[in-house]
Amino acid sequence: MDKSSLPEPLEVDQTRPTVWLRREDLFPGRDNLFLTIIAGADIDFGREHRMNKDVTVIGRSEESDIQLNDARVSRRHAKLTILAAPNEEGFFMVELLDLGSTNGTFVNNAEVSRAILRQGDKVRLGETILKIQARDEGEVRYHQRLYDMATKDGLTQLFNKNYFEETLKRQLSIANRNMRLLSLLMIDLDRFKNLNDEYGHLAGDVVLQKFAGILRDTCRQQDIAARWGGEEFVVILPETDVHGAVRIAERLRQIIEEMDFIVNNIQIKVTISIGVSSYPDDVNPNQEVTNSGEGISSLSKELVENADRALLWVKNNGRNATSRYNQLR
Repeated sequence: MDKSSLPEPLEVDQTRPTVWLRREDLFPGRDNLFLTIIAGADIDFGREHRMNKDVTVIGRSEESDIQLNDARVSRRHAKLTILAAPNEEGFFMVELLDLGSTNGTFVNNAEVSRAILRQGDKVRLGETILKIQARDEGEVRYHQRLYDMATKDGLTQLFNKNYFEETLKRQLSIANRNMRLLSLLMIDLDRFKNLNDEYGHLAGDVVLQKFAGILRDTCRQQDIAARWGGEEFVVILPETDVHGAVRIAERLRQIIEEMDFIVNNIQIKVTISIGVSSYPDDVNPNQEVTNSGEGISSLSKELVENADRALLWVKNNGRNATSRYNQLR
């Protein structure tokens, strides 16, 4: 190749290899750079990350800018840096650097320790693949809508059951690894079938939507609320012990009890029952918990079942109350 036709080298640091790029390989701005997860864990799939920082660290650690739920990804696996392109004012390039990962970093199936990424390149870390692209706002909204359709309940716009289950496993893995607390609320709208029978299913849907909005507003920023199914809802409360969880549950219950749900100019009274379970207090003390997928799945299942048992006790003993699983033992 005749190098006289190429631009000046983008890298003048003699400790690094010279990289030759054409203008069409550069990014024409830095405000519309996105990484999209196109393969990996269900909870990660489809997620998009706007690269709005000069440096973005990707890894399994919760301190990473992009946290991946992939056991083959190192805690700090790779780093992306946005750099101004020499001799091309207003253009940028993205440098990828492996941070000494255990299983390596790959770009378009070639293992690299360092690389300059181009539009559409696919970066593989463990079993996860991320694609780098420059997008306009229309494309951003389109992909966000697709992600919402995959992860959220269509009626209430809370997260769906599948997203909840995967998120609970991830949160339990963090809690188990770092010796942190976590609680779970299982919520049921009392006698919801009677409400549907008396006012109709459309009125029931409006009540579910209104309740979901109240639940969303009551939750803290770190909490994760989801629709479990029908008239049942669940909330993950990170960094929360059983007493804190009961306080949150009771605040929500009292708000609902005192509220009038207005549907088609009809006043409808609604109450809820809530079951609470907490980690690590409400899990089998003889169970050996590991951060393996099987161990975390077992722990997740046990925590959900215990919250459900506490909820069932409330429903069998008058409803419109909160019960802790450890009160039943």
